[in-house]
Amino acid sequence: MKKTIIILSLVLVLFCLELIAQESNDGEFDFIKSTNGVRILYNVTGSNFYFDITCEYFKEIDANDMVFVFDDLLIQITPVPISAFSKNSKLAINDSMALVLHQISEMKNIRAQFKGKFNIDYLMWTDTTGRLCNSWKFDVPGASNDTTSEKIVSQMFASTRIGDRVLMLSCALTKKSDKDLVLKKVKGAFLSIYQQKQKIDPEELRKKMTGE
Repeated sequence: MKKTIIILSLVLVLFCLELIAQESNDGEFDFIKSTNGVRILYNVTGSNFYFDITCEYFKEIDANDMVFVFDDLLIQITPVPISAFSKNSKLAINDSMALVLHQISEMKNIRAQFKGKFNIDYLMWTDTTGRLCNSWKFDVPGASNDTTSEKIVSQMFASTRIGDRVLMLSCALTKKSDKDLVLKKVKGAFLSIYQQKQKIDPEELRKKMTGE
């Protein structure tokens, strides 16, 4: 397990380093373990929220780049300021336009890293709460020729707008990954999003979750 995590983390960091170079995580993160997984809390002016990721195992891989392992899935968490990819006022841009502009920005970064032709599949959808979400993925050029089961063969992205940020979850998939289960985990995370205008107190949230 440790060897797999090391291999995956090195490849994913190389993948995403340029993607997040201009995306500021200037808020405060807190991670609270729950009975079903981990609650991820993020506070920054304009975007105070938390969401849950179900898992039995959770490990921090790279705190600076917000890379974590949830069970056997490597996920990078990035709250992207709308100002990082759009000059329009956050009040003048609707959710669908914010997600489209963010995706275009990320796709440019992805294509700048890989030579040759490859396809990026994408889909915008609305969850059962009415939240607009976006997802896209691409196969790593040449990865299908590698016989190593831990090799990352594709990368999946999912995003949704929360206040003046776009929350992006980047998932690294290997040949052993079940894509349907990965998407189910991501959709579950988005369904659990809670947001408010004021800062969410992590200690109060912990007490509420533990019943103290």
